[in-house]
Amino acid sequence: MSSKLKNLTFRFIILASLGAPALLLWITGYYSWYSWRTHEMLENTIAANRMGDQIIVAAGQQAIERGFTAGLLSASGAANDAAVQRLAGIRERGDLALREAFELAREIEATGRAYEGFVISRQQAEQAYERVLEARRKVDSSVSG
Repeated sequence: MSSKLKNLTFRFIILASLGAPALLLWITGYYSWYSWRTHEMLENTIAANRMGDQIIVAAGQQAIERGFTAGLLSASGAANDAAVQRLAGIRERGDLALREAFELAREIEATGRAYEGFVISRQQAEQAYERVLEARRKVDSSVSG
């Protein structure tokens, strides 16, 4: 057997039979890892896109709310029940979209792949939303009488 090991062709066959599967295993592992990273990035991108969609819906509903509220405030006297209910419906749709956007933002943050500015922006948006709620309480007291 030792005479066969000195034969270069036999050594090459043994090394090739061991090296080729190892190389194929490494290539398979690399592409599996690469595919997984790509999958994670795409999931993050999809969540960010859905979050952006919800922010757009919320901004649209808040614009409608501002216009409707301005009309109610400029009218003489207290608003009727139908107008108050319509305002509540507009707010509800906008708040739902905004809560979904905040939830998606927290999910993105939980992945650990969000940059620091993302977290700060979400916190600022939540603080701004608290000011919106405060302004709504003032508007509600003015509209109702």
